[in-house]
Amino acid sequence: MNYMAAEKAPAENTGLIKLYAPGDFEHMARAGRLAAEC
Repeated sequence: MNYMAAEKAPAENTGLIKLYAPGDFEHMARAGRLAAEC
């Protein structure tokens, strides 16, 4: 398996596994809560 930092990964699917930073999960959780409220 090949890994790459998510912020350096291209937008298209390359088959690499993206590794997210801890701060990224906070933003994902906020977006999820916002979507759930709609």
